[in-house]
Amino acid sequence: MKEVKISIGKEPYSLYIGTNLLEDIDSLLSSHISEKSVFVIIDENVLNYYEEKIIKPLKNNTSKLSYYIVQSGEKNKSIKTYQSIMEKLIDNKYNRNSVIIAIGGGVVGDMAGFVASTYMRGIDIIHIPTTLLAQVDSSIGGKTGINYSRFKNLIGTFYHPKFVVIDTNTLNTLPNREYKAAFGEIIKYGMLADYTILLDLEKNFEEYISRSINLDNIILKCIQIKEEIVMRDETDLGVRKILNLGHTFAHGIESTTEFSKLFHGEAVALGLLIVSKLSFNLKLITEDYYKFIHKLIKKYFNNIFPVSINTDELVNAMVMDKKNKCNDITFILPLGKEKTKVCNNISIETIKNTILEANNEYSCK
Repeated sequence: MKEVKISIGKEPYSLYIGTNLLEDIDSLLSSHISEKSVFVIIDENVLNYYEEKIIKPLKNNTSKLSYYIVQSGEKNKSIKTYQSIMEKLIDNKYNRNSVIIAIGGGVVGDMAGFVASTYMRGIDIIHIPTTLLAQVDSSIGGKTGINYSRFKNLIGTFYHPKFVVIDTNTLNTLPNREYKAAFGEIIKYGMLADYTILLDLEKNFEEYISRSINLDNIILKCIQIKEEIVMRDETDLGVRKILNLGHTFAHGIESTTEFSKLFHGEAVALGLLIVSKLSFNLKLITEDYYKFIHKLIKKYFNNIFPVSINTDELVNAMVMDKKNKCNDITFILPLGKEKTKVCNNISIETIKNTILEANNEYSCK
């Protein structure tokens, strides 16, 4: 087990990473939950695997424990779910001294974080991310949110956890497609700040896909990149926007497919392909770099883009992106190895032409 201090927010907090951490979860969290009322928000699939290991031991160390089961899928990150959780908190008389524990992937983490930040103007939250994507990205940084109508994370807050526990053993029960989807975010971090991540992914493709390689190192690399960026811009007003590389297209694709066709990481991978194509068309990256990124993403995501992209619908969805200024769509554009820039003066015609090219080139039919 390794402890890392995350220096984001008002006070640093501990992140523990290793294997078999859930075997001793009650003692690991004891200083944070002892004699407190604990409310667990947990993914339905995670509960099936870990009820005996997590829920029952936690009951022995708290004054009160109940839990809410979130159904899997991005579409459940909704106001309806939020309201249902709030009603259960109220009915069970949870107060400001209570603790929420989020156990699951990004959907559970985002939802639980938003609940914690708004219930009685804020109660403590602990994250136990159980998917690779949540472990490399969404469990730190403080962004919470829910989707509204067809718009991704339109309602949300910035709210940091008190503690994060990453047990990489939880990945053993993760379905292959969901596991592979996380490499969209991992590739993003390599493009942003550490080219060696991309070289590592290329060299050790078989080991990563077969899960025969230790993941602690690459998870920590992504976390440390995110931490360094968020420390400079906690509330997403400046440099933090680069963490959305590929996400303008990705969120638009998720919205126009009603959050039901792709995992978030898959949408990010497709977004990275399209935004790299856009940069190449604008002559901002070399052909060699574009081909390398294209080849790497297609290697990890060879058969998972059976989505038909409606150009007009996608552009209309991207207009609602939170990064936009005035009526212009803001993109984070790759410029080369570990280089990006924020750009919001690209013509709609150029954007649409790039999407049309992507529809043909990436077989999104």
